[in-house]
Amino acid sequence: GDEEEGGSAAKSSLWWYVHIAHTRVQAQVRGILPAIEAGASAEVTAIYLDLHGERHVKKFSLSAADATVGGWDRPFQRMLHQLYVHTHRHVEPEKAKRNVAQQAGRILIGFRKKGKVHSCITAWGVTLNFEHAGRLICLDKFAAMARRTDEEQAA
Repeated sequence: GDEEEGGSAAKSSLWWYVHIAHTRVQAQVRGILPAIEAGASAEVTAIYLDLHGERHVKKFSLSAADATVGGWDRPFQRMLHQLYVHTHRHVEPEKAKRNVAQQAGRILIGFRKKGKVHSCITAWGVTLNFEHAGRLICLDKFAAMARRTDEEQAA
């Protein structure tokens, strides 16, 4: 029985590995806007599996406005709004607008908690993967799905 022993240690190290992976991806996503401000391309692709397991690829141009309430009419927040509508039974327009803008900010800029900057790469249960300036920014478990081409998708 070596397998039985240290089960909780193995679990916590797995949690730690997952936590580190998430933190790394979140930091890379937070780096997109500063990179754009420093002259990188504003073109970004978001790739995700919706709650039905369907793959979506959305291409848009990103700017600082996308992380604020001013970004409501822009493609990034429209994409988040679609995800919001899928998971909320009753959608109040003003509340939806606030929640979507807040989530956009949490993804693109992050938020302070206990003195550290944290961020999200999920929106209402959907993990977002990004392609920016030739880099795929995603968790390892989504890499194959995110790299898939449209031809492979059709096959």
